[in-house]
Amino acid sequence: MKLIAVRHGETFENVSGIIQGQRNGKLTEKGMAQVLKISRELKNEKIDFIYSSDLWRTAWTAEHIAAYHPIEVKYSPALREREFGIFQGKGREEFFDEEMKSGISRSKYRPKGGESFHDVMKRVKGFMDKTVKNHEGHNVVVVTHGGIIKSLLALYTRVPVEDIMGMKTRNTGILVMTIKQGKWSVTKNTAVFTKDDVPVNFGRSRKRRAKTSAAHRKAAVKGN
Repeated sequence: MKLIAVRHGETFENVSGIIQGQRNGKLTEKGMAQVLKISRELKNEKIDFIYSSDLWRTAWTAEHIAAYHPIEVKYSPALREREFGIFQGKGREEFFDEEMKSGISRSKYRPKGGESFHDVMKRVKGFMDKTVKNHEGHNVVVVTHGGIIKSLLALYTRVPVEDIMGMKTRNTGILVMTIKQGKWSVTKNTAVFTKDDVPVNFGRSRKRRAKTSAAHRKAAVKGN
């Protein structure tokens, strides 16, 4: 199976530094242009199935991609962004401050009314287990959020979770992964970047990647 994960277009909340989480968000003019561009880029890609988060910012993106293919988009709450609870609609800095004060590792910190990153990984794994089982040999597009793309990397690469959480995700960037004989590999990445806006090479060793974690801490929620 070939998986093409696509992040939604830019929203006003992305620009303003507001945590959207599972709120719908609204695409900017730039975000709409990004969606049209990635839709054209995927026009000639062989796509068998398209799944999407049911939030508006992803649904709008998915429908435009599907416009070039005779495929009906299937929506799944399992592909929603992380639930940030009481911090949804608030600035990122407020979330970071509370996360730091908690003394809990970033991946295990669960805000009131929300999810931890490990909770999200569990949700995504449930979706992926079914998708892999049902779509062997197919090309599957998943239109989703930065946190879900990071969850895919945490689940299917050897990169430490805390390092992945410190990376940035780019609007309408794509992450292409393939599974053969039960092993996943990343074949293309225009979605996940270092804090210096360099695409992450997932072929590097774990030891080399480990240096990125502390420096990239504040990128975690920017791409949601």
